[in-house]
Amino acid sequence: MIFETKKVLVCDDQHMLRELLQGAILTHSPYCKVTQASNGKIAEDLLRQEKFDIVFMDVEMPVQDGFTTLKNIREGNLAEGTPVVMCTGCSDESDLVRGWQLRADYYLTKPFDLDEISDVLADLMPMRSVA
Repeated sequence: MIFETKKVLVCDDQHMLRELLQGAILTHSPYCKVTQASNGKIAEDLLRQEKFDIVFMDVEMPVQDGFTTLKNIREGNLAEGTPVVMCTGCSDESDLVRGWQLRADYYLTKPFDLDEISDVLADLMPMRSVA
């Protein structure tokens, strides 16, 4: 059985967290291609060049934060129909509300565990056989 390759964009300013998230994604879905971005501007550039099946976006980043990037994604149709998962180390309710207002699909609070990431992937990006 051959599985369709899914493309995931992971955007976080901390290299270690990008690597951890990539590892968790590949543990759940080994057929994924994971691309990393260190800030929202880079993520936007990548989204203009390539279609992704899901985006994991950190909230607090230098250059351009995740909320601004999510707003630009939704208003500019950079990733029409692509689920965006906001990731934050802050559990402030106002951040959560802002993310929902900007049409985030999921919210993960750091530190996240493998089960949470697996649940999000299973819900937003089911693996399908192409043969």
